[in-house]
Amino acid sequence: MKIGFNIDFGFKRKYELVERDNEGGFFYQTLSNIFKGGKFKSYQHKVDVVLNNPATLMVISLNCDLFSMGKINSYKNEEIDKLNVLYDYRKKPNEFQTWKQFLWDYMFWNQLGEAFLYTPSNTLNNPIYWLNPSRLEFSKAIKKKLSYMPINNISIGNEKVKYTFENGETRDIPLKEITPFFDLSNGISGNWYQGNSKIDALYQVIMNSERGLTAKYGNLDFSDKFVINGDYSTKDLGSFNTQSDAEKQDIERKVTGNKKVHSVKVPIKIERFTNNLAQLKLDESFLNDYFIIGKMFNIPRDVLESKLQGGATFENQEKSLSRHIEQGLKPKGEDLTDAFETLFDFEDLRISWNHLNFNQVIEKEREEKKTVQLNNLKLENEIVPMNATELKTRIDEINNQ
Repeated sequence: MKIGFNIDFGFKRKYELVERDNEGGFFYQTLSNIFKGGKFKSYQHKVDVVLNNPATLMVISLNCDLFSMGKINSYKNEEIDKLNVLYDYRKKPNEFQTWKQFLWDYMFWNQLGEAFLYTPSNTLNNPIYWLNPSRLEFSKAIKKKLSYMPINNISIGNEKVKYTFENGETRDIPLKEITPFFDLSNGISGNWYQGNSKIDALYQVIMNSERGLTAKYGNLDFSDKFVINGDYSTKDLGSFNTQSDAEKQDIERKVTGNKKVHSVKVPIKIERFTNNLAQLKLDESFLNDYFIIGKMFNIPRDVLESKLQGGATFENQEKSLSRHIEQGLKPKGEDLTDAFETLFDFEDLRISWNHLNFNQVIEKEREEKKTVQLNNLKLENEIVPMNATELKTRIDEINNQ
């Protein structure tokens, strides 16, 4: 039997969950116990942890940096009509950001679970912004409407949510001016405007990484501290340890002074509090956490290593980077361009990274491969002639790879 309430026994400890077993005994679970189970206290807590954890931020910012280098182009008849088409409508998305920064923010918020695009009047004539999800307040009535599947086309666009700015001011924003994007599907959260993040599943990994950094700091702090004791005999050790406080302070002052040579009455031994940092393997632990977090976001190891010194060969990094953009970042970009098409009446928008140097190298390799295949097809056709339909089909297959 479970009873869900808070109990205060006067010991400054709050109990969130009380369970009673079949024999009548009680088990009390504290708030801290539940939190240690692997859960962020709030959305803002998640943001703060990500921004202050090096391993996590390295992975998150890697994706943000790559995504922000994409360019959104418009197309007609499968051909590029305008490059960087958004610049034709607004030089900047808002007064405070460039389009590059705007794309960076989209990827940041998306990876944390949800990104909320605020488009006043749903036109590019007005500035557009990304909202901090932790500052959005949904009323109970709106949450209820967002937690079920309506049979009829009931519009909730005119419903308003409260947004609190950093200075404490608030604004009521219609839902129709907020477009949500999600890291994982919004169909598993129980609220159509709330998503989940891979970061949520990484809570324990991130906390372990934090503990590793704290441990390294503590051991480094102790690595320049020393213990001094008698070394040669019980008699010597006794005489050293039974000295007066004034004598001990005098020894400590001399040892920590600038003098190079000291004479002492009793042979002594000096040791560091922390003798071998390498045995703790703290840096190795940090890298393991970094690669685990990167793996959760489907980032190839070669790409993760490219952010570190050394790693894979340049060629392998280029190919891995291209594959990651195609499989990991492009789908997120398509979500954004699809929304822009709906909100701002664009016909066909696509995000592209083809202008980047590594993609040009890969495109060159692709064209060289096609040339070899077409030459082989030509020789094959000379040996065993094909009919026009078959030949055209084979050529199309090569060109469409």
